[in-house]
Amino acid sequence: MGILNLGENDSALTFYDDIIFNSSGKDDSFRQIKARALFYKAIALKRKGDIQQAQKELSGLALQPDYQYIGLALLELGQIYYEQGEYELAKRTCERADRETIDANITIRVALLLGAIYLELKDWSKAVNYYDKAEKLANNCDEIFVPKKQWYINESLYKKGISLVKSQRSAEAIPPLISFIAISKKDVKLEQALFWLAEAYYRSDLLKNSIEAYNSLLETFPSTSRREEILYGLGWAYFRLRDFKNSSDILIN
Repeated sequence: MGILNLGENDSALTFYDDIIFNSSGKDDSFRQIKARALFYKAIALKRKGDIQQAQKELSGLALQPDYQYIGLALLELGQIYYEQGEYELAKRTCERADRETIDANITIRVALLLGAIYLELKDWSKAVNYYDKAEKLANNCDEIFVPKKQWYINESLYKKGISLVKSQRSAEAIPPLISFIAISKKDVKLEQALFWLAEAYYRSDLLKNSIEAYNSLLETFPSTSRREEILYGLGWAYFRLRDFKNSSDILIN
């Protein structure tokens, strides 16, 4: 694994092939080492850019009913399908991974990937369900066993908030987005989170809150790519409050 983390993919492949083809043993310890070598060989192939062969290796592992790391293999195979835009295949693969694994780390990662897949499929409600699942699982885990616990929570809150807005459940989107913003002041996704919070306020008829959020976003990110959308929302928020002067200043100018 150390060689792989250093980016020395060819050396890693040689190392894993040596274990797979030239080592022998019958005890559980050896079988576990070989099972891990088979998995990390596929990862090395993917990192090397040989996606087709990596996909073939992972598919082969997924067909072995007694393979020790079948959940992990299915997760990585689902990730490949997702990156290729094969969302239906990714969905079926990850749903199987969800059934096959009992490992907390893998279950959280599968839930996050399924959430992302359903976002691409525009099935917002299912995306919400999987992000909610990932958040709850991560919250219940000890950071010793799930080192990326906080990242998983942050990602779940952010994506769940967006999914809720898109599923016309804007009022429900406000708490997770506020929570994300409160703990993610330096996150690269902060700009988008502030935008979706402002949108959630607007769509929940909390117009004064939306104006405050839109203005805060413009002040914090004056070069935001969302500027036109923000001004549009801001103008209409003022209009709906019958503040026609501010509304016309924004919408006309």
